[in-house]
Amino acid sequence: MKIGMIVYSQTGNALNACEKIKPVLDAAGHDVTIEKVEIKRDSPRSTAEITITNAPDPKKFDALVFASPVQAFSLAVPMQKYMQTIGDISGRKTALLVTKGLPFKWTGAAHAFAQLKEYTASAGAEPAGEIVIWRSHSTEQDMLKAAEKLKSMFAAQ
Repeated sequence: MKIGMIVYSQTGNALNACEKIKPVLDAAGHDVTIEKVEIKRDSPRSTAEITITNAPDPKKFDALVFASPVQAFSLAVPMQKYMQTIGDISGRKTALLVTKGLPFKWTGAAHAFAQLKEYTASAGAEPAGEIVIWRSHSTEQDMLKAAEKLKSMFAAQ
């Protein structure tokens, strides 16, 4: 299966998680590509003034992993803006991966997942599951567990 890991990563944590997960999916026989959502901020203080400079095409993949940090208890604004542009991705399995700083349930992952689910559902995608990576508390073993979970989400049925 051709899997696109589409990631917005402000500090590198979400990208790092994808890079650690990719080899497990590759070893399972998938063709995995990591593509970054890149932005330009017109003002360093404003989230409203963000321009997407690289918007990966999700339509070239059979399945998708959308990865983003949680910021201010929500999905990162650049990923929200990107998700509004993805168009029709009907029939594709999608996994949702968020990274966050605090290991408490009330610090935004649920809201970020709800936002991602809304975007993917409106684009016609088939949800496969969710993964949370805690930036300051996740170990290599946690990353391998996340990778195995993703592998099972995309297993042939």
